[in-house]
Formats: sequence, C-alpha cells, structure tokens
Amino acid sequence: MITHKNHLFIPLIFFYFVILSIILSCSRSASKENPKPNISITSGLSIESINDSILMFPENPILWYKRGVLHYENGDQTLSIRDFTKALELDSNYTSAWHDRAICYFELDQFDSALSGFTQTIIMDDTFYEAYFNRALVYEALGKTANAISDYNQCIKIDSTFAPAYYNRAVHLFSQNKSSACKDFKKAADLGDQDAENAYIEHCK
Repeated sequence: MITHKNHLFIPLIFFYFVILSIILSCSRSASKENPKPNISITSGLSIESINDSILMFPENPILWYKRGVLHYENGDQTLSIRDFTKALELDSNYTSAWHDRAICYFELDQFDSALSGFTQTIIMDDTFYEAYFNRALVYEALGKTANAISDYNQCIKIDSTFAPAYYNRAVHLFSQNKSSACKDFKKAADLGDQDAENAYIEHCK
C-alpha cells in the first residue's frame, strides 16, 4: 500500500543572530492514520540561560518563543504551548510562534487548534509553503482529503521543488486518477525523493 509522508516541516527562527539548526526528516507511516510529526532541533542553548534572560526582559516575545522551542526539544509540548502563547500575547504578529504552537497542538492530537494555528500562519504569510503542507496533514487527520489536496496544490504552487507535497498528492490521487498520480510520483522522484521513485517503479511502469 502506498502511504503518505507524515512528518511536519518546520522552519524555526531564533532571535538576534542565533541561527537554529533544523533537521527535517521525512519518512513514511505504516498506515494512513493520524500523522505524527518528528522533528529534531539543535540550538546549543539551555533553558536556564533563557530563564535568566526572561527575568531581565519579560516583555521580549522572542525570549518566550525561544524557550518554547527548547521545551519542545525536551519533549514537553504543553510547556511549549504556554511559552508560545505568551510570545503571542506580547506580539500577535509573531508568525513563527503561531506556526510552531500549531505543531505542538498537532502532536497532542488537538487538531482543531492545530488547524486554527496553521490557518492563522497562512493568513499572516501566504507564501509560507510549509504551513500549507502541515495544514494538509491536519486535514488528513480530520479525514478532509479534498482540503488536504487543495493545500498540497498551494504548497506546490509556492514551491515547485517541494517533493513531499507531490508525493502526498499522488497518494491521494492514485485511486481516482492514476495518470496524474504517476506524474506526481515521477516529479517527486526527479526531485530526489526515493519513496516516490520506488512508488513510480512499482505502480506506474
């Protein structure tokens, strides 16, 4: 059975001149159940140092956001949500906080909150192609395939080199329009996606 790619894609931006190192992994699920994101983020920072900074600058939303990311690294989505929410209280236009809080909601299976967060991200930045891709995963979890395909379409429109969107769209199209699905598998394969290449060889040749 062909299964969709189920990992969220998250661009996370830290404050000042600190650049976050992001490892984005994309794997296949064993079934088409609710997808679970799995990202690894390395920053080289400690919660203790951020706590000290927050004590000195409690009105700085970037510090709260930064600590939220560190809590996420430690596997505590609930604390991440708290800190992302505080960042948004201080700066309601903080796009990354909207997006990354939605990731945490998604991991906690709070799909309505995740959907709202990704949608707000898109409202604020309609070129944020990862937000479209991630919202598509939420729609899949909610059983809204047509909405998911629409978001994959938009993701591809913004970034025509984003292979996972072609792959996932192909999975959904396969039973309805094999020709279109095979074109998407071929496109994703040409972009270096090994799963897409395997699917194309097995199902389209």
